[in-house]
Amino acid sequence: MIFKRGDKYWYKFKFNGVLIRESTKQRNLRTAERMEAARKTQLAKGEVGIQDVKPVPAFDKAMRDFLAWSNRDNRSGTYRRYLVSSKALLRYFKNIRVNQITIEVV
Repeated sequence: MIFKRGDKYWYKFKFNGVLIRESTKQRNLRTAERMEAARKTQLAKGEVGIQDVKPVPAFDKAMRDFLAWSNRDNRSGTYRRYLVSSKALLRYFKNIRVNQITIEVV
């Protein structure tokens, strides 16, 4: 799919279940279409790999990181509120990976 963002064309498609969205840095639609086709060909031939996806942290690790950020960048009252609110969440979601928390799980 080709779309325009500002005055430049971008492409967006899925390859092996991974969303690829990149700027063509072009203003010409036909050139952008050719660039999208070339990118798909590169991926299919394996000439260019998709960057490895970082492992998704468990909820307790993500919450520790969030609380550390909050303590650094927010007022102390905000941090304390997040700290209190996190206790119940940690009891329930502790070892579940963040990407596995869905509306059904909640």
